[in-house]
Amino acid sequence: RSYFFSLIPLCNSDYLDCSSAAMEKVAQANSPRVAALGSEAGGMLHGLQVLERIAANQTQNITRVLVLARKAIKVSDQVPAKTTLLI
Repeated sequence: RSYFFSLIPLCNSDYLDCSSAAMEKVAQANSPRVAALGSEAGGMLHGLQVLERIAANQTQNITRVLVLARKAIKVSDQVPAKTTLLI
C-alpha cells in the first residue's frame, strides 16, 4: 500500500487497470463513500469533484499512454519520444 493509503488506514482499496477506470467506477457508484485517485482533469471528465489535492510521492511521476493503430504514422526525429512496452 502506498503512503497515501497509510494516511487512511480504514480505507478499503480496489486496484483497477487505470485511474480512468477507477474514476468511471466512482461516477457509476454515485456514493459519497467511494473515491478514486486520479488527475483533476480526469475527474472533471467523469463529473467528479476534487476532495483533496496531493503531491505524488515520486518526483518523476509520469504516465505514458501507448496508442496502437493498424497503419503506422511518421513522427519527426526532433520529437523527444521514449517508449516502453511490457508484455
